[in-house]
Amino acid sequence: MFNDRNEKVESDPIEVKEEVKVEEVKKEVKKEVKKEAKKQPTKKVQKTKKVAVKKTTTKTKEETMATLLSEHDSKFKKGNIIKGTVVDVNERNIYVDIGYKSASPIAVKEFNTNNIPKKDDIINVFIDSLEDDSGKLRLSKKKADFYLHIEELEQKQAAGETVKGIYKRRIKGGMIVDILSIEAFLPGSQISLKPIPNLDQFIGKEHDFKVINLDKEKRNIVISRRDVLVREREERIKSLRDKIVEGSEHDGEVRNITDYGAFVDLGGIDGLLHITDMSWGHIKHSSDMLNIGDKIKVKILK
Repeated sequence: MFNDRNEKVESDPIEVKEEVKVEEVKKEVKKEVKKEAKKQPTKKVQKTKKVAVKKTTTKTKEETMATLLSEHDSKFKKGNIIKGTVVDVNERNIYVDIGYKSASPIAVKEFNTNNIPKKDDIINVFIDSLEDDSGKLRLSKKKADFYLHIEELEQKQAAGETVKGIYKRRIKGGMIVDILSIEAFLPGSQISLKPIPNLDQFIGKEHDFKVINLDKEKRNIVISRRDVLVREREERIKSLRDKIVEGSEHDGEVRNITDYGAFVDLGGIDGLLHITDMSWGHIKHSSDMLNIGDKIKVKILK
């Protein structure tokens, strides 16, 4: 180096050494940083799972109202059976509210006379037609009862089982019987084993019947009491055969009277009581000793 006078001057060796030391220190620091970096574990980047999100749509008020109206209207279709509330009762009609525009009348004659509903009762009704001239639904109690119980009657008919019924009224050719709240026809020939002159005596009584014909489309049911009586008689006869022997005594009922004697029912088997065996003395006619329906004790002769 040179001074202001162009004289050669020696530089200070201490400053150079200090600069060298600083550079060395920097290098050492870098090495240490690298070493520390290698020692640190590398963090794995966790992959996030994609979750499928279903897009939901909210119905508008108009759509919700349309859905409710559709569900409401679907209840009121011809042929549906629906529950209704009795809101009024008079001598001619039963008014039932099923949630439609207004209550609809059902004729009292469609109901069992022993089971007329009262106000606030809940009953099943059949929608016969949507609207009549007055804008009301036409409802039927008879049809509701028929379609609700028809399957049970079909099963009983197939199995040959009996069903209980109550004689309701006499009509031309037979009687109407109430079975499971359904009107069934009982022909006169199917009422008893023998002709019955007075059918009114059965009204209000309950008996077992068999379904002999069922037409679902025409809603026509024909039943028989005679078939039940035949089966009962056969069972009694089967039981009596071992008991009715010569010399045995039995209780019987006079069924018919003739000039030569009387026929006595021994519980399914008829026996002839000859006029000569009615009394020790002589009688002119069997009616002098017995009347139809008399209960007597007889002895089997042969």
